[in-house]
Amino acid sequence: MSRITLIALVVIASSSVKAQSFSFSENPVNVQANLNTQENQYEVWGETMITNNTEETLNIQWERIENQLPSCWFTTVFGVWIQFIPPVSEQEFELAPGDSGMLAVTIYTDTEWSTAYGGEASIDLIITNIDDPT
Repeated sequence: MSRITLIALVVIASSSVKAQSFSFSENPVNVQANLNTQENQYEVWGETMITNNTEETLNIQWERIENQLPSCWFTTVFGVWIQFIPPVSEQEFELAPGDSGMLAVTIYTDTEWSTAYGGEASIDLIITNIDDPT
């Protein structure tokens, strides 16, 4: 039985006044993994790079929204700061002028660590410039 995991990670930027205060290397991020053939069957990453396009340090917040996720999966967010356990659904961080950092959603395909379960997930990662949330 083929176990395919498809992840759609959409990064939504909610800072429009400073239209280009930060940018992403890829948006949306679509990941497809064959859990039968990949080395680590229990986690799949969807990642992008965020870049500060200003001459000021940006105070940024991410918020993770799980739109579609099999009940046996859970997600965490990893990146510029540190990895967070599943109950953490939002976090603030700073990004220095001109700096870039990775943002990734990790999907764990089995909560018991014995069998990876295939399925599909859709996760939004909302990114907000806290100093200019409009």
